[in-house]
Amino acid sequence: MRTFLITASLLFTLLLRAQDAKEILEKSVRAIDGLEKTSYHVDICQTNILSGDTNRFAADCSLKRIPSDTIAGMYYFFSTGNQGFYKYNGNAFYSYSPEYYNFIIRLSVKDNPERFRSTRLPNGSSAPEVTSISYYIFSLFKSVTEINSILDETSADKPGSGVRLKVISDTLVDGVKCCGIRFDRPKKNFSYSKLILVDRHTYLPVAVIKDFRGGSVSLNRENIAVGQYTSVKYSKIKSSAPRFDYLMGDKSLPKEVEINDNLPVSEPFKIGGQAPGWLLPEMKTGRFVSSDSLAGKIIVLDFTSTWCIHGLDGAEVMKELRRKYNDRKDLLFINVFSSAADTREKVQKYANDHGLEGICLYNASVIEKKYGILSYPNFFLVDRHGRIAYFQRNYSTELFRNLLRQIDDCLLKK
Repeated sequence: MRTFLITASLLFTLLLRAQDAKEILEKSVRAIDGLEKTSYHVDICQTNILSGDTNRFAADCSLKRIPSDTIAGMYYFFSTGNQGFYKYNGNAFYSYSPEYYNFIIRLSVKDNPERFRSTRLPNGSSAPEVTSISYYIFSLFKSVTEINSILDETSADKPGSGVRLKVISDTLVDGVKCCGIRFDRPKKNFSYSKLILVDRHTYLPVAVIKDFRGGSVSLNRENIAVGQYTSVKYSKIKSSAPRFDYLMGDKSLPKEVEINDNLPVSEPFKIGGQAPGWLLPEMKTGRFVSSDSLAGKIIVLDFTSTWCIHGLDGAEVMKELRRKYNDRKDLLFINVFSSAADTREKVQKYANDHGLEGICLYNASVIEKKYGILSYPNFFLVDRHGRIAYFQRNYSTELFRNLLRQIDDCLLKK
């Protein structure tokens, strides 16, 4: 009887804590929904479990809720300091990144609605929801969707799902007293957890920590685990957005920068044109290799990184092609690591861990602009005369077939 009472008491306590967690999250949703405008600073840190590399982003954000807007549901301005800005004012989306291009891209909703919804911007994102830009994904207004999803998963009508929701000890974040809500979703092949720290006074989110581990990619008949650890911290949250109307106007755009209407960034090269030359260090020897020294050979360049999961898919395709053309001395496959984060030591470890073959160039960020590299992986086929015969942005299941056909065409030509 005593054991039963203790067990019942523990179950009641756990149930009560779960109810408390739901109540806090519901209050957080109401607090966010109560904001018509907001401004805040956000710091985002994302660690790739595969490579251990960490990327950090920060932005000053100004948002205004527009329920009638069917594209994004809000207008926003994300200022990333000297890295540029992203802006959506209902009539057009603006993107400016001086690091990669020196003009502003403007995509008009009114003039070209279908193109607006389908165009991929240079940073790999789509115009309407900027889905690959963390500032949008983790914006305060968008966080309501994810919180509601958690509440739905832990609702009473979904028993046996394995998800858990609980309140953890209170803590301080930059002097703000917060309560923590932890959500866990354990599965057979992966685990997902999220910790939401909520201001005890305003119930607005102060920090969010997401940890996803599991799933895998197959390389050399081995399954390699993948995952990502993400932390997001909000600060300087205001229930208003000072100068928001000014930011939405054209006067906020840099005067010295050209604006291109409905024009994505064009490739900095042309098929049939000369491939940009290079002089880069080789990982194994440390010696410099130049494109001029390889004149007369057909070259496949694989721009990749140690932290991109699809880079492994691309590496597997390169290995298959090497095996197929093993007897060809006039065909080279070259791995190019152009991310500034990929030091010689990291490239060496990556090459050893994943059995990369052939030439591995690193410290290649100096040629990223020339080849228009804004994401990984990218593949270029250069013919015997140093001309670009083919290129493909990002990995796809058609990569092997595409490169096979194009390489055969190049081999037939003198």
